[in-house]
Amino acid sequence: MIREKQILSGPLAVLSFNAGKMISTGDVMASLSVRGLNAETVATLKSMASEEGSSVNALVLRLIDQGLGKLPRQIKRHHDLDALMGAWSAEEAAAFDAVCRDFEQIDPALWRETLASDPH
Repeated sequence: MIREKQILSGPLAVLSFNAGKMISTGDVMASLSVRGLNAETVATLKSMASEEGSSVNALVLRLIDQGLGKLPRQIKRHHDLDALMGAWSAEEAAAFDAVCRDFEQIDPALWRETLASDPH
């Protein structure tokens, strides 16, 4: 049995799904057609799928689940500074830590001034 139901229509997109039961497991499988995607969106989806080594379909399924709150959002990891990791010698790292040590100090008088001047 296949049912088709229109979910959303508009000038740029029409979403519909077909649902049918899989005979072997009884699970409901659905397919979704999205019409009206512009070329830039399609190119972005293809690029994202390529970057993560997945198909566009797998990417779209994950994005839908994330958008519905079914999956945690993935943190995008950047690798543009990877070449700098471990590049300092022990002496350079120690010198950097020594220079930054003052930033770890809390000035209680400054906090009292800040709290006293805060109207909230």
